Amino acid sequence: MELVDGFDPLPVSSADEKAFGFQVIKKTLLDMFPSVTVAPGICVGNTDSRHFRNLTSDIYRFSPLWFKRGDPPRIHGINERISKKNYEDCVQFFFSLIQNFDIQKLPDSHSSVHEL
Repeated sequence: MELVDGFDPLPVSSADEKAFGFQVIKKTLLDMFPSVTVAPGICVGNTDSRHFRNLTSDIYRFSPLWFKRGDPPRIHGINERISKKNYEDCVQFFFSLIQNFDIQKLPDSHSSVHEL
């Protein structure tokens, strides 16, 4: 095999208690869905995020979708769809996320409430 075209992977984004972006995403999720556990993970898809690497050192690839049995195989496949409720939650999440980013300091940590 020969690589004809490619690019380096993005650096790992910060996800600690001082990571502004991660903490705002976490706050938004916990405000909407108080019973979820928020933890960093991986994005197996190749997103357009690589085009933003010169703008920031932390790029978070995230979509607040609920998956039920049978949903994952439909991603970019035959009969791709999500429920109306899932779509509404997604729109509400991003609306709240944009509002939550309009702050000057990190939000209060939820970690004391959600420790394992």
